[in-house]
Amino acid sequence: MYLIPTNQPIVTYGDDVYLKPSVAQSLRHLRTALDGRFGKITVLAPSVCRSSVDECCRERLQCFDSDREGIEIASAFTQASYMVVPESRKQKYWKEAIRNRLHDSSAIEVQLQNPGDLGLVRGVLQAIDGAIPTVFSHFQNDDCVQRASGSTWPKPSRLQAQFIRHRIRRDCSALVKRADLSLFNRKELLQTIGKYSKNPRFFASPTISERDVISETQLVDRLENYHRDQAFRLVCVGSFDPVNQFNLAVAIVRAARDLGANMSLDIYGQGSLRSELQYQIAKLELTRHVRLHAPLPEDASAIAELSQYDAAFSVSSHGKTTEPMEVYAAGLPILTFGLKGMSNLRVGFPLGTDSIAEAAGRLAELDMHRGMLVEFSFDARSLAIEESMESWYARRADWMLDAIPRAHSKWVEPNRASENTRDESIAMTVSRA
Repeated sequence: MYLIPTNQPIVTYGDDVYLKPSVAQSLRHLRTALDGRFGKITVLAPSVCRSSVDECCRERLQCFDSDREGIEIASAFTQASYMVVPESRKQKYWKEAIRNRLHDSSAIEVQLQNPGDLGLVRGVLQAIDGAIPTVFSHFQNDDCVQRASGSTWPKPSRLQAQFIRHRIRRDCSALVKRADLSLFNRKELLQTIGKYSKNPRFFASPTISERDVISETQLVDRLENYHRDQAFRLVCVGSFDPVNQFNLAVAIVRAARDLGANMSLDIYGQGSLRSELQYQIAKLELTRHVRLHAPLPEDASAIAELSQYDAAFSVSSHGKTTEPMEVYAAGLPILTFGLKGMSNLRVGFPLGTDSIAEAAGRLAELDMHRGMLVEFSFDARSLAIEESMESWYARRADWMLDAIPRAHSKWVEPNRASENTRDESIAMTVSRA
């Protein structure tokens, strides 16, 4: 059995278990990548009653059939009692839940989702010893179940925050030192806690499946159907806030159209600056060419929606942006405009740094010579496949197979090792005789 204790709650309703689609998909890919090498995957987590989760979050959950999936989802304890007891009792709950299943486990992966809750880490440290292969996964995320169930911690004071950071560093480093493999989904975690690990790795927590990436045939058809009389279709995705500066994107499109460019811009998102953007669009007489939309759905349909465009447009005030894999999966290169050029993007086409006129000129040039983006479009698709869930989980399985047998060769086959030693001793005695 491959045991995964995690402090990310599961939602239950009677005998049914509900998970976020992304969590269920991650478990399926882990099951496929490991291919039963460590036995059946068993997830051990606090449980939350479905009635205690708000309606918005419930709509995003899916019933998980453990028997059909071949993955066991078990409740370590209920979240209600988990939150009202002292931390020492939380450690006891985890210690007992893990020890009850540890004797049937061939390996254990500790998934720490909420760093402010260290009951899991301390319980694991008390429950396990160096005899079992151990993987430590520190994945920070924004989980609706944790928020809705009240399991998120209130904002601490400055002194409390320092104390919590000290405890996190102390307890996590103790577990990381004992782990054969440590995975982190943020570079800052890799640098701070990962330095205590003998085998730290960055694991990107991918969200895109290779089957959702636009096919090469679809991409070729889209690129071959470029027509000069068809508008050059740009898209922006993100929240309407000062960081994204969609107002600059609108201004650049206006300036490019004044230079004769035939292009349109669709912006997907929400935020407090929506009304200001609507006013700017109307004032610049772009109502027919720049449109605001609701946020894209959080599933594969977002990629299908993005695939109808020719390029994505990213404007940032701080010169950095995260790489949107949904955009790459749609085969879209990213046209960038920022004060520092946003050089961290691997498939970015810079339009300029701080001059709207310069960016508009390059955009008009792209409209005249759209073939310049063909290679970028194929590079975006290739990068999406490289960063897909299948690719990342295959690497993760390779890391585990490299780390665990080597670190626990004596533990894996202790009887065979002792038998070999005894046979060698007998052979030497016989030869001497």
